[in-house]
Amino acid sequence: MKTEDTGIFKMLNQGTKGVRASRAKLVAEDIIEAQEALVLYKKAQLRDEKRKIERLTDLSPDSELSLLVVKEGFSAKKLVSDIDCCDINIENYSMELELAEKRLKEFKGVSTTD
Repeated sequence: MKTEDTGIFKMLNQGTKGVRASRAKLVAEDIIEAQEALVLYKKAQLRDEKRKIERLTDLSPDSELSLLVVKEGFSAKKLVSDIDCCDINIENYSMELELAEKRLKEFKGVSTTD
């Protein structure tokens, strides 16, 4: 009689498959939750950067920028550089968010083909 034909082997093999499936389910849930958290983080980064650029370009009388302009030592070059940096960050965060959302759909089994 081969070992593979014994009752204990079948029980152990069945148990191993069940454990493997259980572990796979738990790991899959962890991965999906981690990816969802990443998507939320990327959305927050993007919002923060958009707020920053709005603050940097706000010329209303009581804004931070209007107060900086009248301050001694104001540097238009630094302001333009800061705005450019924000624009670059917004583009980067947008791409990162798009990729993170696409990956989340893939992890959830949703088709990502357009």
